[in-house]
This record gives sequence, structure tokens and C-alpha cells, in this order.
Amino acid sequence: MTGKFTVLALALALGVTGGLAGCAPEPGDGPAPGAGAENEKGSTEAPDSWPEQATEEQTKKNVELPESFPKEQFPIPAGAAIDDTGERAAGQWFLVLRADSPEAAATLWDQVVSGGGFEVVDPAETGDGGRTATLAKQGVEVSALTLPQSDGSVLLSYDIVAAAGSAGAAGSSGAAGSSGSEG
Repeated sequence: MTGKFTVLALALALGVTGGLAGCAPEPGDGPAPGAGAENEKGSTEAPDSWPEQATEEQTKKNVELPESFPKEQFPIPAGAAIDDTGERAAGQWFLVLRADSPEAAATLWDQVVSGGGFEVVDPAETGDGGRTATLAKQGVEVSALTLPQSDGSVLLSYDIVAAAGSAGAAGSSGAAGSSGSEG
């Protein structure tokens, strides 16, 4: 009886090994990695290579607030250093402030919250020692995040979205309800 089990075990082992060998690609099948074959994105770059780097002009930071920035709904504390800012779409902006230290960042955070009259919703600490929260009030919602930097400074990032129909959604140009009669 032992002979039958040995033969059965050997047959199973050979069957599994043979089946697995059939799944492996044969040497020479298809191009070598990085040999110019199209990847799933249609590029002929090697999968391990870095994509083309952005130019300095593409990554240049803007420190001038967009004309449409909702300054009344999101007042920027006096003396705050703008690291980057811009308009993502109509009624959507981003603002990044830079603080020299975690203490200065905490002060800026508190000034933004109190100066803007925001309610802090879902506050949490991040794994890198920063903090995150949603800042909310009628007419605007802000996703806020602090990002500690290796040099000891801290970036305070704000994604600002004006509610539809609010003054900030149309920009701060005052175009909504300007003057004249409707006809």
C-alpha cells in the first residue's frame, strides 16, 4: 500500500509543478523590460523610469492672491507669509501660508479660525505631527492641513470652496446684484 501512496504523491507533485511551469513566461517572450514596448498608459518609457520632470515655469509658486479670492470670507492674518496661492476653478481656491516654527503655525491657525469666524469640524493630528480639520461657516468650507517641513518651518494649506450662490462663488468683484433694472 505504501507504494500506491508514493506513486500518487509523485504524480500529484509532478502535476502541480508542471501546471505552475505552464504559467511562467518563456524566456524571449515579449520585449525585455524597458526595451521600448508600450506600457498600459501607451508610453514607451521603461516602467521603472521617472516621467519627464516639470519645468521651473510649471512649478513656479504664486504669492499674489487671485483677484477673485474671497478675502471677506477668508481673511488672511496680518503679516502672514504666502507660500503659494491660486484659483482651481470658479469658486475654488487654494492658499498655502508658511510659518517659521510649529508655535508660529499654531498662532496662524488660531488667527485664521477666529478671524474668519470658522467652526472647526473633525480636527485630527496627522502622522507627521501636523493637524487637519474642516473649517466651516455659512457660504464657505475650507479643508485645512498643516505640513511640518524638515527645516522646522510649517506649511498651512487651505483648500477653500465657496457655496453656490454665495458672494465668494462669484468672486469678490461685486458683480452679483450690481445695479440696473431687469428687463
